Amino acid sequence: MEQLFKLDRVRNYIGNSRVYEAEYGVSADVWIIPNKVVIKLFSKSYPTHRLDCEIYILNSLADMSVAKVIDRFSYMDREVIIYEYLEGSVSTKPNIYQIESIAKFMSRMHTKLSKIDKCYLQKLYSIDTLKSRTLFRKSPFKDDIKSLEFISSDETIIHGDLFPDNAL
Repeated sequence: MEQLFKLDRVRNYIGNSRVYEAEYGVSADVWIIPNKVVIKLFSKSYPTHRLDCEIYILNSLADMSVAKVIDRFSYMDREVIIYEYLEGSVSTKPNIYQIESIAKFMSRMHTKLSKIDKCYLQKLYSIDTLKSRTLFRKSPFKDDIKSLEFISSDETIIHGDLFPDNAL
């Protein structure tokens, strides 16, 4: 993907910084430029309406600590989104304080998102679909997810990429 990084549109965000490829990720190739941006190059088959939904949802949460979308464009028939970089640490063995903080954040997020246009929710994955997809991918939470029972709802926002880089 060196060609992608040579585009002025991307190179301007990188400058002389080092680029790290993210360890996890399913729907896209992801690169992290610490203290600057996160670049996601989605697969050709990834539905653009899901990207529209993600951007709508992130914009709906603009006053919360979620990554903001800085740029979106197409490159070689693939969608690229550049997000702001959020500082944080990743824990695959969270302590009770971290779990409590995540639960409070999720409660606030779900309360805010309960007011958004429900058509965006219908275009996203169901909980059952996400559970089955997670069982077939590289995830440190695979065993935990396998043992959980979920209650499906068409009116729930759930994160499709459950891995440590997405829970700082």
